[in-house]
Amino acid sequence: MQAYSGVCGQEFIDFPNWPKELHGMMVKVRYKPTNRVELLEWNEYEYGYEEKYVSDIIFSKNLSFIPVDLRFGPYGGMYVCDWYNPVKGHAQYSLRDERRDRVSGRIWRIIPKEAEPVRPPKIYGTSIPELLNLLKRKEYRYRYWAKRELREKNPKKIKTVLDKWITELDPSSPRYMNHQVEGMWAYRNLELVNVECIGTLMLIMAKNY
Repeated sequence: MQAYSGVCGQEFIDFPNWPKELHGMMVKVRYKPTNRVELLEWNEYEYGYEEKYVSDIIFSKNLSFIPVDLRFGPYGGMYVCDWYNPVKGHAQYSLRDERRDRVSGRIWRIIPKEAEPVRPPKIYGTSIPELLNLLKRKEYRYRYWAKRELREKNPKKIKTVLDKWITELDPSSPRYMNHQVEGMWAYRNLELVNVECIGTLMLIMAKNY
Protein backbone atom coordinates (compact mmCIF):
# COMPACT_ATOMS: atom_id res chain seq x y z
CA MET A 1 0.00 0.00 0.00
CA GLN A 2 1.31 3.44 -0.83
CA ALA A 3 2.13 5.50 2.23
CA TYR A 4 1.25 9.18 2.32
CA SER A 5 -0.42 11.55 4.72
CA GLY A 6 -3.69 13.38 4.46
CA VAL A 7 -5.96 10.34 4.15
CA CYS A 8 -8.73 9.76 6.66
CA GLY A 9 -11.54 7.77 5.06
CA GLN A 10 -12.17 5.15 2.40
CA GLU A 11 -14.86 2.78 1.17
CA PHE A 12 -14.99 -0.06 -1.34
CA ILE A 13 -17.75 0.19 -3.93
CA ASP A 14 -20.13 -2.74 -3.55
CA PHE A 15 -23.68 -1.37 -3.83
CA PRO A 16 -25.77 -2.64 -6.77
CA ASN A 17 -26.88 0.83 -7.89
CA TRP A 18 -23.26 1.68 -8.76
CA PRO A 19 -21.84 0.63 -12.17
CA LYS A 20 -20.56 -2.95 -12.15
CA GLU A 21 -17.22 -1.88 -13.61
CA LEU A 22 -16.59 0.14 -10.44
CA HIS A 23 -17.35 -2.70 -8.03
CA GLY A 24 -14.29 -3.63 -5.99
CA MET A 25 -12.71 -0.22 -6.53
CA MET A 26 -11.92 1.99 -3.57
CA VAL A 27 -12.94 5.59 -2.94
CA LYS A 28 -10.59 7.59 -0.76
CA VAL A 29 -10.76 11.12 0.63
CA ARG A 30 -7.59 13.22 0.83
CA TYR A 31 -7.23 16.58 2.51
CA LYS A 32 -3.50 17.23 2.02
CA PRO A 33 -1.44 18.13 0.09
CA THR A 34 -4.49 18.22 -2.19
CA ASN A 35 -8.23 18.26 -1.61
CA ARG A 36 -10.06 15.54 -3.49
CA VAL A 37 -12.17 12.39 -3.46
CA GLU A 38 -10.27 9.74 -5.43
CA LEU A 39 -11.26 6.55 -7.23
CA LEU A 40 -8.63 3.79 -7.09
CA GLU A 41 -8.22 0.21 -8.25
CA TRP A 42 -7.28 -2.27 -5.56
CA ASN A 43 -5.12 -5.04 -7.02
CA GLU A 44 -3.70 -8.17 -5.44
CA TYR A 45 -0.13 -9.10 -6.28
CA GLU A 46 2.54 -11.48 -4.98
CA TYR A 47 3.25 -9.64 -1.73
CA GLY A 48 -0.17 -8.27 -0.86
CA TYR A 49 -2.23 -5.45 -2.36
CA GLU A 50 -1.49 -2.23 -4.17
CA GLU A 51 -3.67 0.68 -5.20
CA LYS A 52 -3.75 2.34 -8.60
CA TYR A 53 -5.13 5.84 -9.11
CA VAL A 54 -7.97 5.93 -11.66
CA SER A 55 -9.55 9.38 -11.45
CA ASP A 56 -11.04 12.05 -9.22
CA ILE A 57 -14.68 11.95 -8.23
CA ILE A 58 -14.45 15.40 -6.65
CA PHE A 59 -11.57 17.87 -6.91
CA SER A 60 -11.58 21.47 -5.73
CA LYS A 61 -9.10 24.32 -5.97
CA ASN A 62 -10.89 25.86 -3.00
CA LEU A 63 -8.65 24.85 -0.09
CA SER A 64 -11.57 25.23 2.31
CA PHE A 65 -12.90 21.96 0.87
CA ILE A 66 -11.47 19.46 3.36
CA PRO A 67 -12.98 15.96 2.99
CA VAL A 68 -12.31 14.10 6.23
CA ASP A 69 -14.47 10.96 6.02
CA LEU A 70 -16.93 9.07 3.84
CA ARG A 71 -19.49 6.30 4.30
CA PHE A 72 -22.07 4.52 2.21
CA GLY A 73 -25.61 5.16 3.39
CA PRO A 74 -28.35 2.51 3.50
CA TYR A 75 -29.80 3.57 0.12
CA GLY A 76 -26.50 3.25 -1.76
CA GLY A 77 -25.47 6.89 -1.70
CA MET A 78 -21.93 7.78 -0.65
CA TYR A 79 -21.73 10.57 1.92
CA VAL A 80 -18.60 12.71 2.22
CA CYS A 81 -17.97 14.71 5.37
CA ASP A 82 -16.45 18.08 4.41
CA TRP A 83 -14.90 20.06 7.25
CA TYR A 84 -15.11 23.17 5.01
CA ASN A 85 -12.63 25.37 6.80
CA PRO A 86 -10.08 27.95 5.61
CA VAL A 87 -7.61 26.63 8.20
CA LYS A 88 -6.72 22.98 8.61
CA GLY A 89 -4.36 21.23 10.95
CA HIS A 90 -3.35 21.92 14.53
CA ALA A 91 0.41 21.98 13.91
CA GLN A 92 0.47 24.47 11.04
CA TYR A 93 -1.85 27.07 12.59
CA SER A 94 -2.67 28.25 16.07
CA LEU A 95 -5.79 26.80 17.67
CA ARG A 96 -6.79 30.43 18.28
CA ASP A 97 -6.36 31.44 14.65
CA GLU A 98 -9.24 33.82 13.92
CA ARG A 99 -9.83 32.21 10.54
CA ARG A 100 -10.96 28.95 12.13
CA ASP A 101 -14.62 28.31 11.42
CA ARG A 102 -15.97 26.26 14.30
CA VAL A 103 -19.59 26.06 13.20
CA SER A 104 -19.67 25.37 9.45
CA GLY A 105 -19.42 22.06 7.65
CA ARG A 106 -20.96 20.24 4.71
CA ILE A 107 -22.12 16.76 3.81
CA TRP A 108 -21.92 15.76 0.14
CA ARG A 109 -23.97 12.90 -1.24
CA ILE A 110 -22.49 11.13 -4.26
CA ILE A 111 -24.63 8.81 -6.34
CA PRO A 112 -24.24 7.65 -9.97
CA LYS A 113 -26.34 9.48 -12.55
CA GLU A 114 -29.77 7.92 -13.08
CA ALA A 115 -29.12 5.42 -10.27
CA GLU A 116 -32.14 4.34 -8.27
CA PRO A 117 -31.89 4.17 -4.47
CA VAL A 118 -31.35 0.68 -3.08
CA ARG A 119 -34.08 -0.71 -0.86
CA PRO A 120 -32.19 -1.44 2.38
CA PRO A 121 -32.89 -4.52 4.49
CA LYS A 122 -34.49 -4.14 7.89
CA ILE A 123 -31.83 -4.29 10.60
CA TYR A 124 -33.14 -2.73 13.80
CA GLY A 125 -35.46 -5.11 15.62
CA THR A 126 -34.69 -7.98 13.23
CA SER A 127 -34.44 -11.57 14.48
CA ILE A 128 -31.07 -13.24 15.04
CA PRO A 129 -31.39 -15.68 12.08
CA GLU A 130 -32.29 -12.81 9.74
CA LEU A 131 -29.36 -10.72 10.98
CA LEU A 132 -26.97 -13.63 10.42
CA ASN A 133 -28.24 -14.05 6.87
CA LEU A 134 -27.45 -10.38 6.27
CA LEU A 135 -23.80 -11.35 6.81
CA LYS A 136 -24.03 -13.01 3.40
CA ARG A 137 -24.79 -9.71 1.67
CA LYS A 138 -22.13 -8.32 -0.66
CA GLU A 139 -22.57 -4.80 0.72
CA TYR A 140 -20.06 -4.31 3.54
CA ARG A 141 -22.12 -1.66 5.30
CA TYR A 142 -25.14 -3.96 5.65
CA ARG A 143 -22.90 -6.64 7.16
CA TYR A 144 -21.33 -4.10 9.50
CA TRP A 145 -24.68 -2.77 10.69
CA ALA A 146 -25.99 -6.32 11.15
CA LYS A 147 -23.04 -7.21 13.39
CA ARG A 148 -23.60 -4.06 15.43
CA GLU A 149 -27.24 -4.98 15.90
CA LEU A 150 -26.25 -8.51 16.94
CA ARG A 151 -24.19 -7.04 19.77
CA GLU A 152 -27.41 -5.73 21.30
CA LYS A 153 -28.89 -9.25 21.49
CA ASN A 154 -28.52 -11.92 24.17
CA PRO A 155 -25.05 -13.49 23.63
CA LYS A 156 -26.18 -16.99 24.67
CA LYS A 157 -29.04 -16.93 22.18
CA ILE A 158 -26.77 -15.62 19.43
CA LYS A 159 -24.19 -18.37 20.02
CA THR A 160 -26.81 -21.09 19.73
CA VAL A 161 -28.13 -19.74 16.42
CA LEU A 162 -24.65 -18.83 15.14
CA ASP A 163 -23.32 -22.35 15.79
CA LYS A 164 -26.14 -23.73 13.65
CA TRP A 165 -25.69 -21.05 10.97
CA ILE A 166 -21.99 -21.85 10.58
CA THR A 167 -22.58 -25.59 10.15
CA GLU A 168 -25.28 -24.99 7.52
CA LEU A 169 -23.14 -22.80 5.24
CA ASP A 170 -22.85 -24.19 1.71
CA PRO A 171 -19.22 -25.22 0.95
CA SER A 172 -19.98 -25.07 -2.79
CA SER A 173 -20.83 -21.35 -2.62
CA PRO A 174 -18.17 -19.12 -4.22
CA ARG A 175 -18.52 -16.89 -1.15
CA TYR A 176 -18.19 -19.73 1.37
CA MET A 177 -14.90 -18.37 2.72
CA ASN A 178 -16.38 -14.87 3.02
CA HIS A 179 -19.30 -16.26 5.02
CA GLN A 180 -16.92 -18.15 7.30
CA VAL A 181 -14.96 -14.95 7.95
CA GLU A 182 -18.13 -13.03 8.77
CA GLY A 183 -19.15 -15.80 11.16
CA MET A 184 -15.74 -15.68 12.83
CA TRP A 185 -16.08 -11.93 13.40
CA ALA A 186 -19.59 -12.44 14.77
CA TYR A 187 -18.09 -14.80 17.35
CA ARG A 188 -15.40 -12.26 18.21
CA ASN A 189 -18.07 -9.62 18.80
CA LEU A 190 -19.32 -11.96 21.53
CA GLU A 191 -15.73 -12.45 22.78
CA LEU A 192 -15.96 -16.10 21.73
CA VAL A 193 -13.85 -18.31 19.48
CA ASN A 194 -15.08 -21.11 17.21
CA VAL A 195 -11.97 -23.24 16.75
CA GLU A 196 -13.61 -25.40 14.08
CA CYS A 197 -14.53 -22.32 12.04
CA ILE A 198 -10.96 -21.00 12.23
CA GLY A 199 -9.61 -24.44 11.28
CA THR A 200 -11.86 -24.55 8.22
CA LEU A 201 -10.66 -21.11 7.13
CA MET A 202 -7.03 -22.12 7.54
CA LEU A 203 -7.56 -25.22 5.40
CA ILE A 204 -9.24 -23.17 2.66
CA MET A 205 -6.42 -20.62 2.70
CA ALA A 206 -3.79 -23.37 2.61
CA LYS A 207 -5.39 -24.81 -0.54
CA ASN A 208 -5.86 -21.49 -2.31
CA TYR A 209 -2.71 -19.65 -1.31
